[in-house]
Amino acid sequence: HISFQDFCLFHLLMAMPDPEVDIAFMLMDRNGTGTITKKDFQGYLASLPYYFDQESEFVERYFGHGQTIRAHQFSQFLADLQKEMGRQTFLHKLKEFDQHR
Repeated sequence: HISFQDFCLFHLLMAMPDPEVDIAFMLMDRNGTGTITKKDFQGYLASLPYYFDQESEFVERYFGHGQTIRAHQFSQFLADLQKEMGRQTFLHKLKEFDQHR
């Protein structure tokens, strides 16, 4: 059995974001407003060495209708972004491959 105090400490530690996630958020929040806008995200995408569709359903889901991402949403956004980057890169390369056949 664990004490209530130990449980509270564990819960607090589990709720703390990883330092890497905080740094990534600060890098993407280009103007320091505490939110990531579509413009901030597009600036990040422009720095990538590979293709990413800026008009994709993913971008619309997170940034459509003026939506922004706050720090507490960022971990999930990063996980989804990683999956979306893999998906889009695969589809883009597949399209290139099909064009060269």
